[in-house]
Amino acid sequence: MAEVFLEAMLDALKIFPIIFIVYAIIEYIELGEAKKPKMKKVLSNRFSPFFGAALGIIPQCGFSVVATNFYQKRYIRLGTLIAVFIATSDEALPILLSRAITDYTVWGKLFNIIICKFIYAVIIGFLINLIFSKKEQNFDSEACEIEEEKRHDGCCGHEIAGNKKNFLQFLSHPFFHSLKIILFIFAVNFILGVVIDLVIGTERLSAFLIGAKGFEPMVCALVGIIPNCAVSVALTELYADNLISFAGVIAGLTANSGLGLLMLFKDRKNIKRALFITLLTFALAIVIGYTFYFIGR
Repeated sequence: MAEVFLEAMLDALKIFPIIFIVYAIIEYIELGEAKKPKMKKVLSNRFSPFFGAALGIIPQCGFSVVATNFYQKRYIRLGTLIAVFIATSDEALPILLSRAITDYTVWGKLFNIIICKFIYAVIIGFLINLIFSKKEQNFDSEACEIEEEKRHDGCCGHEIAGNKKNFLQFLSHPFFHSLKIILFIFAVNFILGVVIDLVIGTERLSAFLIGAKGFEPMVCALVGIIPNCAVSVALTELYADNLISFAGVIAGLTANSGLGLLMLFKDRKNIKRALFITLLTFALAIVIGYTFYFIGR
């Protein structure tokens, strides 16, 4: 129990600086309405899925949380968010890197995961932005109408007082909002960690993945969708030990979007949208998993 508590706390603390910086930037942008369109134009340009996938590859699950926050603020589009989710691998890359130091054969496995996830993330990101472009425009216009009825809000919906704020007042709201996010992530991650470690058991989870056989990509994607680092660790360790195939690990790690999915469900007003994005991520993970499953046969 203590180990699970410590891991959940460390996961939360690792992403705190990134989240705080992002909310400070959002606070600054929303002090002036003129900055919003410029920020949105930069983050939602046609190449954003490419940059989203590149950020997602970096072994830091905080980027999926950042991407979710930007998506909820309408600074990035759905395809860019999905690109970040697909590219994110949570603890997988650090584990493989540590193994590659003593086992040179792991370098090939590491390279394959990075390249395949990056290319898939970019392609899917561009396609989703193309398919959902009109629908998202309608959604954005509705959101703008609602915002016009409100007074200027800061990073967490509080009323802000224009440029009269001093520096400490400016940073206080992003800090406390980031703290709320971290506490939420810690609580959910701790609960999931207890369930996986004490209720299910890591050995039982590993046996479940190994015994999937023809259903391996689907089972790995189903387990991978759980937003907890223990899942990515289990998938990566089994793959490094040749106990599950590349099809299984790529499906599981594609579904594993770090802690970004948790942030989607924190917004209670858009649960249906969160469920849709989760199911879409899961379906895309199954597609790439079975693609490599049939290629490898």
